[in-house]
Amino acid sequence: MTVHEDKLLSYQEGDFVNLKEVEGMTEINDVPPIKVLSVKINFKTNVYSMTLDLDSTGFGDYTRQGVVENTKVAKKVTYHSWEQSYVNPSASAEFGMMMPPDLAKFGRSEQLHCALMGIQEFTKKNGCLPIDGN
Repeated sequence: MTVHEDKLLSYQEGDFVNLKEVEGMTEINDVPPIKVLSVKINFKTNVYSMTLDLDSTGFGDYTRQGVVENTKVAKKVTYHSWEQSYVNPSASAEFGMMMPPDLAKFGRSEQLHCALMGIQEFTKKNGCLPIDGN
């Protein structure tokens, strides 16, 4: 899929998209969310393109236009119990505490783990939960 606009695509590998209002290749308008495999730019021509995880060999020929919408797709995630995670936090996720970082939330799981441990220790020591200002 090639996008002939002079603006940067906000999509990245692993995103899911829906296509609508595509002319010619109308079958693609009814396809469930499609995974984006790669996003590229040709700096010489200023053309952006995406590779999608879709076999469109049986579809009609693309004529023009269309709308691409980013779509959130549910992903099943499993967790250990609190008791297991408290004792061994690094074993509580697929990649342990070395999960591929989301730089917008870098260190968030480690910070939350420490905060929960601190609250539990405070409660044990003082017999109550912390209150603002204490």
